Amino acid sequence: MIDHSRNDTDDSPHSPHQTEPLRRPTDQAGNKPAPEHESAEQSHARTALAIDGIACAAAAIGTVAIGHGSPLHIRCARAPLAAALGGTSALLLRSARRKPIRNADLERAALINLGWVLTCGIALRRPQSTLGTAVILSTAAFDAGAAVAQWRLRS
Repeated sequence: MIDHSRNDTDDSPHSPHQTEPLRRPTDQAGNKPAPEHESAEQSHARTALAIDGIACAAAAIGTVAIGHGSPLHIRCARAPLAAALGGTSALLLRSARRKPIRNADLERAALINLGWVLTCGIALRRPQSTLGTAVILSTAAFDAGAAVAQWRLRS
């Protein structure tokens, strides 16, 4: 007996008779792979995150390297501050390596930078040397600028 309910077309994914287009592969998180040449927006976002991450790493190293005779009044907070800066650096650099960079990466980076601006504001309430005040103000200005740039780079 011949089964006529079945047609002779091949329904496999490689069949020339397939009507649905093949889906592009995705990673485990469901993200589509980045195109070979990323857009200018992605490149700018990657640069902003990388510069911010490198600056945080440099600040963490500088915080650890501050000597006891330093005019900066952070001696008691050196270890926690260096750890927080190192963690921020790791998060930013990990986001900069992601392809494609997600809006959530940029939003998180902007909010973290606003947190650092707030931290700088709190630090300015304590008596500081002229050098200490200049370092804190320049850090706050850099972090505020980075936060604005990262927020605006969202697509």
